[in-house]
Amino acid sequence: MNDSSLHFQLLEAPLIIKNYVAGDAACNYEIYLTEIINASSWLSSAFPATFCAPSSGSHGECDVYSGEYGLDFKIIASKTAMQARSIYSFQIIKMADGAYAHCESKGKGSMNTTRFPQAIRGQTIEQLLAVRKDATKKQGIENDINEYLDTLEVRKNLLLFFPYRFSFEHPGDLSTDIRCIVKLCNEDFGTTLHYRAMLYPTLDTFFVFLYDYYFVLCKWLQSSLCFLEAMPVERSDTFQHLALTYCHNWSQKRDVYLRMIQEGKTEKEIEREIDEEDRNLRNLLGENPVQRSNAP
Repeated sequence: MNDSSLHFQLLEAPLIIKNYVAGDAACNYEIYLTEIINASSWLSSAFPATFCAPSSGSHGECDVYSGEYGLDFKIIASKTAMQARSIYSFQIIKMADGAYAHCESKGKGSMNTTRFPQAIRGQTIEQLLAVRKDATKKQGIENDINEYLDTLEVRKNLLLFFPYRFSFEHPGDLSTDIRCIVKLCNEDFGTTLHYRAMLYPTLDTFFVFLYDYYFVLCKWLQSSLCFLEAMPVERSDTFQHLALTYCHNWSQKRDVYLRMIQEGKTEKEIEREIDEEDRNLRNLLGENPVQRSNAP
C-alpha cells in the first residue's frame, strides 16, 4: 500500500478534445483508445478480431467493432471540466508538418467546474437520481451529474475513459500502486457502475485511466471494478504524437530512450530493452483476478 499523496490531473486539451488542434486529424481520443485496446493482450484473447471503426456512424453504431462485438467510448469527465480545459488552454493550429502556431486561449477569467469523482463520492444512487430529477439545463454540478448518469444508461457495451493521469508523490511498486488506484476508483465509481450493471446485466463496462506512463484497463465484473492490464503509452503511436508534440510533462520517459541512444546502443539493443521492459511489466501485473475464459 502506497501511503504517499496521490495526485491526479485532467489530461491536456489536445488529448481529450476532438479536433482541438486545427489541421491535425489525429487529434481524436477515439483513435488512440482504439490503438490501446488493440494492444491489449487480454482483449485480444477475448476478441481475436481487431477492433475497427465502422464505415459509418450515422445509425447509432458503436465507435469500434471486433467482428460483431461493438464497443462505445465515453469520456466521464464532467461537461464543465471539459469546457474549461477547451476554453482556457492555448489554441493550437497545425501550419505544416513540424510547424505549429500557438494562440491565446478562447476565454479569460475563470469558471466553476465539477470534478469527478468528488461530486458523486459517498452518495447513494437514490441521492444521485434525486439530483438528476431536479437538474436543469443550467451549467453546474446538477447538470454534470445528470449527463454522467445519462452516459451510464447508454444501452451499449461501454469503455468509460476517465481522462485523468494519476501519480503518487513517492512511486512504489508498480503493481501495488496501480491496484491501490483501482481500489479507490472502485470506491468512488462503484455505486454508479453497479447501477449500470443492474440496468444492463448482459452488457460490458470497461474502465480506463492513466497512471504515470501507463494506460490501465479495468472491467466491472461481479459487483467490483477489476484490474485487467496495464499498457505503456508507447503502445499508441497517436497518443505519443499528441502528447510529445502538443503537451508538456510527457517527455520524461522518452528521455530514457534518448539516453540509451547517447550511450551508443543500437536500435536493436534499444528495442530489445523496451521489449524486456514490457515482458517484465506483464509478469509483474500477471496476477489477474479475471480469467480470460470468462470473457464474453
